[in-house]
Amino acid sequence: MQIGMNSHHELVHIQQARFNEQYFCPECSQSLIIKRSKNERPFFAHYYHSEYLCGESQSHERGKKQIFQWANQRGWDPLLEAYLPAIKQRLRINNKQIALEYQCSPLSLTKIKARNRGYQIQGISVKWILGPRYQRKLHFSKIAQFTQQYHNQLYLYFWNSTTCRLVYRNNYATCSFNANWGLIWQKIRHQTNHLQRRRLISNSLINLAYQNGRIASCCPLFVHDIQKRWPVMQQPIMKWRLKTLLMMEKWPIGKQVTLKYWQQWLFEQADWLEFPCLDFRIVEQLRFQAINDWQKSLVKSRIIIIDRKTVIYRQMPHWFSTIEEKYGEIQRLSTRNRQTDSTYDRMVGYE
Repeated sequence: MQIGMNSHHELVHIQQARFNEQYFCPECSQSLIIKRSKNERPFFAHYYHSEYLCGESQSHERGKKQIFQWANQRGWDPLLEAYLPAIKQRLRINNKQIALEYQCSPLSLTKIKARNRGYQIQGISVKWILGPRYQRKLHFSKIAQFTQQYHNQLYLYFWNSTTCRLVYRNNYATCSFNANWGLIWQKIRHQTNHLQRRRLISNSLINLAYQNGRIASCCPLFVHDIQKRWPVMQQPIMKWRLKTLLMMEKWPIGKQVTLKYWQQWLFEQADWLEFPCLDFRIVEQLRFQAINDWQKSLVKSRIIIIDRKTVIYRQMPHWFSTIEEKYGEIQRLSTRNRQTDSTYDRMVGYE
């Protein structure tokens, strides 16, 4: 290993390393020591050697070499392990320097933000490519951490070491109303089951519902978020919708607030994810879309009225009395199976 990280989280080439300083692996954060090869060339090695670290290192090295060859075939003038002095692998495309970060091991949000800042300071764009470890079901936070934009679409980049190809994945969004209606009702029923088994909500939310005389799983159908969207919150958006709806029920009917106050209030109730690899304007659009969709549902269901720049709390929502009643309504609407606006309006209680 030619590159280590010092105690200040700075990347250091072995040629600049000092024997009296402590270094760590940039990939797994384990301690490193400086050794010498048979021809007396220095290199970094893991202090605590294990099969896992060895396997992870081999996979990482193989992937880096494959990406180098892949970039070279495209005439992008790649430089393998080129540091400046705190920069990783980089290449040049159309006279523009781009760094490629091939990530196989876990990496914290703090570290990825620090590395991005380092590239930004030196005027270098960076693309994060994920290895085999990430090619499994990812938590929302990891999806957000490595989300990048390509041709106005959101993607995660993966490297397939078997086919030696770069893979773009954007299948992290839920279904939309353009999908089959049968699948939509199935999704709502699935979400309701999770609510009933307390898989989607916390004890605090259950208690809030109880204080309002409600059963969380019997919430109105319009609370279920089935729009196509990229994950933007730590938890499913439905949890945020349910929380804000229950909090609104404590308001007096007829309460009026400014539109700016209303949207800021909704914003503050959410546990937003951070997107270190996206422009802040794109992140703002993603968050605004989530707020706007919920606002539209509340207007369609006549819970609120928006008059110019004023939001009026018009009426309390209708909840189902039992889970059986809710399932019955889902079944009745699903049998209609018609992709019309009236079906949606009936679903959210507009009629």
